[in-house]
Amino acid sequence: MKRTVHALLFYGFSVSAYGAEISVLSLSPEQALVMVRGDLIASDADTFRTKTTSLTQAIVALSSDGGNLLSGIDIGTQIRMRNFKTWVPDDEKCASACAIAWLGGTTRLMSPTARVGFHAAYRIENGKALETGAGNALLGAYLARIGLPDRAVFYITQSAPHEMTWLSFADARAQGILVESFSLQGANEKPVPSSPPTEASREIEQQKLPHIAPQPQTSTGISSEPSFSCEKAKRPDELTICSDSKLGQADRLIARLYATANDKATARGYLRTQNIFRTDCGSDPVCILSVQISTAQILSSYGATGFGIPQWMTDYRDALLKQGRGRLWAPSLPKRLGACQQTQIIAIADRFGGEIHSNPESGSSVTFRNGGWIVSYSKEPQVLRSRIGDPVEMCLASIPKNCPPGDDRGKTYTITNYRTGDVWTLPDAQHMCGGA
Repeated sequence: MKRTVHALLFYGFSVSAYGAEISVLSLSPEQALVMVRGDLIASDADTFRTKTTSLTQAIVALSSDGGNLLSGIDIGTQIRMRNFKTWVPDDEKCASACAIAWLGGTTRLMSPTARVGFHAAYRIENGKALETGAGNALLGAYLARIGLPDRAVFYITQSAPHEMTWLSFADARAQGILVESFSLQGANEKPVPSSPPTEASREIEQQKLPHIAPQPQTSTGISSEPSFSCEKAKRPDELTICSDSKLGQADRLIARLYATANDKATARGYLRTQNIFRTDCGSDPVCILSVQISTAQILSSYGATGFGIPQWMTDYRDALLKQGRGRLWAPSLPKRLGACQQTQIIAIADRFGGEIHSNPESGSSVTFRNGGWIVSYSKEPQVLRSRIGDPVEMCLASIPKNCPPGDDRGKTYTITNYRTGDVWTLPDAQHMCGGA
């Protein structure tokens, strides 16, 4: 069946001279495969909308050299709003506008033998392709809406119109572009994955928690070896920690703080969240260390004792900053009233960070991958219906006025959960600016 699906994907019909071919194949009563092949033209976005309007779950398989940028952005937006997955299958190419549509997937799948390529937006003038600032602005706004970090936006638009940046899995990890490898070829074929929220939740829930093993000690009493095995390290943040003894020492310190925390359940949830932030740092040592410092400070507040936050951590961070080795981690939130951003739920808890169902009077809170946090004194039904890994839109709904200098608490954000369809608005703090 799987090889039949692959044969039908792109070789069962020819490329149309009038835009892309868009076909729908039913895989099950709940799941469909949408096949898009050929150069995108302006009307293809409406064709895609018409052919997918009745679908509830779908994987969108793409193969194209590119085409109309606005069509690619429109199709990518539809894909994101409909919570569809995207996939570039074995030996296929998805470049330019096609790659922009592929980025819209709430789960992005790519075969190891596929090629996904990016370049800057352009217009044709006197027969020449010229980069266009307006086009790049539209592209950058779309990439921000689907939650990609600034470094990914730069990566995607860095090549000139006549050049191409081909995405590798290593580059995807380094640039903060979430991509999963999936292929129908080979003996160990895997089934088509289930719904995106489940996969995203698995990625988040499997964030590694520290396991302490005996290691050589430094003069500070803390090992310079990290708490995880460097032989098994694959992510850019892990490889960076393994290559820097001070970052390794900081990781070991965090493991010991976690081991001595009184409130293990709350500490565990917080540590998973921080590990996601650290993952998104890629190979930036300043970003990694700033997350490590924050993690150590919070774990200390959960009853961890005996270690404290050593001065060398902040001294080393400042030295790296002075050398221009990277940037501090910071939330990437909508800044203008009404501005929106695509992101992902990475933690659901009560307002104290504990298990949300532990106490009916403990309220609710949500942490997002962009560093945002919202909170309520009530058990918000929309929060209770949400899951870790859900793709959401976060819009800045209100900004408090007449706040004391340095106190900007009280912003409210409107959240749209793409999976449940729920919309709700909550503040980013339990008290308004100037309050307790």
